[in-house]
Amino acid sequence: MKKYTGNFGKLAEQYDSLRPAYPKHITSLIYGAITSKKPLILDLGCGTGISTRQLAHKKSSVVIGCDIDGKMLKAALRYKKSNISYKRAAAEKLPFPDDKFDVVTSFIAFHWFMNKEAVHEIRRVLKPHGLFFVVQPRFASFQKDFRIMLEREIKQKIPRKYKIGNEIIIFLNKNGFQTKRYVVKSDVKYTLDEYVNLLKSYSLWNYVPKPCHKEMENKLRMHFRSKLLNGYIRNVKGNTIVLKKIDRPAVKKTFDEVAKPIREAAKKEGFSRSDLDKLIKE
Repeated sequence: MKKYTGNFGKLAEQYDSLRPAYPKHITSLIYGAITSKKPLILDLGCGTGISTRQLAHKKSSVVIGCDIDGKMLKAALRYKKSNISYKRAAAEKLPFPDDKFDVVTSFIAFHWFMNKEAVHEIRRVLKPHGLFFVVQPRFASFQKDFRIMLEREIKQKIPRKYKIGNEIIIFLNKNGFQTKRYVVKSDVKYTLDEYVNLLKSYSLWNYVPKPCHKEMENKLRMHFRSKLLNGYIRNVKGNTIVLKKIDRPAVKKTFDEVAKPIREAAKKEGFSRSDLDKLIKE
């Protein structure tokens, strides 16, 4: 059985050419909440940099796109902009110092690293009172038909990774964030061919064996033809933007994090661990 990894690197070209830009209202909303005149922004799960480039439209901002997939970042680097740089890293292990960023964003990516380790890292790299934005589309109900058809074709259940706004809010509230929700309407529309090509940029497409690509395309085209309205498919009802505010002092290190380098140095000087721990706690 093929393991579901969400390997977007194999889809980098389709992703970059077929994924639409985000509504301008979203970046306006984000910048409207930022108080810093020269914000440093981390765009987490940036992929080919579609959202990163939109965030960098304000020349006073500096945006770092971060993604775990090197092929996606290679595609992003084709677009040069003076206030953008990129870093390859996992959300669970960010290579940035504490309290570095004014804002962290995640555009249709947070469900891939929605875990306590990543949330801890996001909190760590945000400045006190920093902001975390998650942008997650509200898809039309027929969007799930793609998964259903694919599972039937490959005779295999595919793990559900995508999360809707409510699930994200509940998760983040449990992990120490104050949340506020906005909904921005979307007017994105596709011809039938454009929509079928868009589906091929989703991670689910990695499940389709290469010899079956053409056959699956035809089945998708036949199925989604019935969803056309005045010649177009509108698969996104709107975008949910969840604003997470960090009201906290700078992240405190745990006792073990503080004690480790001291223990190592003191061990060379002949101190016992019990005596040393007592001194550290005091």
